[in-house]
Amino acid sequence: MAITTPVVGLVQVYPGGRTTVSENDFRALCKRTTGRVLNGLVT
Repeated sequence: MAITTPVVGLVQVYPGGRTTVSENDFRALCKRTTGRVLNGLVT
């Protein structure tokens, strides 16, 4: 749950048009967010 919740929040914002990032930038944002969560769980 801790891994998926931040990305689910981003996915809810993106299709609603509440952000102006491109699809590639959005995918990179999701990847960075997941990496940060995983790094936080490891430490």
